[in-house]
Amino acid sequence: MSLPPQTNVPTFFQYLGIPTSWLHKRPKLPSRNWLIFLSFTFSTCGLYTYDRRKCKEIRQSYINKVQHLSEEPLSSTAFSRKVTPILVAAAVDYDIVKGKRHGSLAELIAEKTKSDRRINLDLDPPPVSEALGIPGHSREEERKRFLEGGIIIIGRHTFKEFMNGLKRGWTEPLDIVDKEASLSTELENDGVFDDDDDLGFSSEDSKQNRSALLLPPTSIYHSPPSLKTTTTGPLDPRLKEIPDQIPPYPPILLVHFRNLVGFKYIPLMIWEFFNRRRDVQRGAEAAYRLITGSTRPLRGPSEADGEQTSPESDLSFDIDVENFYKSTSLPSDIEKARKSYYETLRQKIKTARELAHHEREPTKDERNFPPPTEVELRAQRIEKELKWRSDVAGWQIINPDSPVDWDPRFTETLSVYNEYVSEK
Repeated sequence: MSLPPQTNVPTFFQYLGIPTSWLHKRPKLPSRNWLIFLSFTFSTCGLYTYDRRKCKEIRQSYINKVQHLSEEPLSSTAFSRKVTPILVAAAVDYDIVKGKRHGSLAELIAEKTKSDRRINLDLDPPPVSEALGIPGHSREEERKRFLEGGIIIIGRHTFKEFMNGLKRGWTEPLDIVDKEASLSTELENDGVFDDDDDLGFSSEDSKQNRSALLLPPTSIYHSPPSLKTTTTGPLDPRLKEIPDQIPPYPPILLVHFRNLVGFKYIPLMIWEFFNRRRDVQRGAEAAYRLITGSTRPLRGPSEADGEQTSPESDLSFDIDVENFYKSTSLPSDIEKARKSYYETLRQKIKTARELAHHEREPTKDERNFPPPTEVELRAQRIEKELKWRSDVAGWQIINPDSPVDWDPRFTETLSVYNEYVSEK
């Protein structure tokens, strides 16, 4: 019997049941396709890991710079502090105000400004906390606390809405206007619901029934009773007064923001995904400016030519971002939707009147799914018109072709935080 061939494999490996071919296998480079796959995978993972690690380092470095502020003792009568990165680490309290649709933020700011003006002129009662004399809630203390804070504006679209709402709040009269009631009055004489042929009324009794049918919308679509009170005396002249000066506002922090939407920006989206550290650096610097930075007056349009796009003007903030706005046909789309709605509304009115006066029996589908009554159609129309008009007005505010609203009185009122200067 011949002996097995000599090998360089240790003897104990031969008795472990491992195939000899495995023990003699020599490593070799993967195939071309595997090399491509592994190179792409490890490069992508490496870029992602490096970027996110840098993001954490940047965030932590700025947290360490402001963390000492959160360790300062807080008075027992002061308001509680909220904590989250940077603003969080500095124990800076903040509230987030968001608009769900274009123009909603401007509307909110305008109404809040006019409400404060009415309270200061004693046209409206003060807040309950002030009326009850709760410590720390007097008008002077609330005003002082308001001026000690700041306003963070993220993106040019928010800046436009803020300036629009502020200007409207200080230039429009202080009358309380019920928009739904005002729109209902405007629409009631446009003839959309005036179609006697479809009704088939011929007698005085039928006309009385018709008048009962055409009642105004339900109370859901009307303002509260306190908003609809009327007086026979003259209106308070202070409602129409426009103040010559505007009280100061907290300094404004302008933060860059760009939202890329569309297939043509996919390469930029990919690049930004692996470079989040730039956004983190920019956001950290902005928060640091808010906490420790100095301020300067807001620079309005150029005095020479009134140009807002001048680099010296703060109204040109983030103006380059408007080049990345997704093209939209919102006004024309709304006009098409309005036209389509009114084309179908005629038939709905006719159906509602026929069923209301029992001129015919409802169909099987109408019994299973009752069509809207005329009162519901009127309310629905007001709701749609309010939404359409609000959307168009909101788009006109942020439209790249629309300038930022400006009032000369803002020069002595508004201020912004200075740009961050690196310590390196």
